[in-house]
Amino acid sequence: MTHDELIAKAREHLKPIERMDECRVRIAEFPNVRVRETVVVYFSRSHKDDTMEVCLDRETGEFVSATYAPPKSQ
Repeated sequence: MTHDELIAKAREHLKPIERMDECRVRIAEFPNVRVRETVVVYFSRSHKDDTMEVCLDRETGEFVSATYAPPKSQ
């Protein structure tokens, strides 16, 4: 995908967030856009279903974001 196609796709993914009542920001309020090539590293445990994900800049290894998904309730 081109950068323009990636930006358009990212905007589509943000639309549900924009529609949330508690979200007071709009996509149009963020005119500065850049595209980074990233990699997501997934960590999991064999005896539990929780996971950690770390997103890094593919070229530099610079931290972009991280998430933790706790175990699902049984």
